[in-house]
Amino acid sequence: MDIIKLKMKNDNENRNANNITFLQGSRLSSLFKKLTKIETPKLVAANKTYPKMISIISPSSIYFSLYLSY
Repeated sequence: MDIIKLKMKNDNENRNANNITFLQGSRLSSLFKKLTKIETPKLVAANKTYPKMISIISPSSIYFSLYLSY
């Protein structure tokens, strides 16, 4: 089963961020809406070094990285 790891970092905090693991059956749009309290987070960039990593920034300056494990 595919696992999605959500890593949360805050600019004002240290880089030791907590990892939250979700099953892929979860709806990402509703997940991000709950976490960021906005409708659609803005996709910033896909990391070229790690093609499976997607970086997303929300207006609250919390960075989200989705790690798709296969």
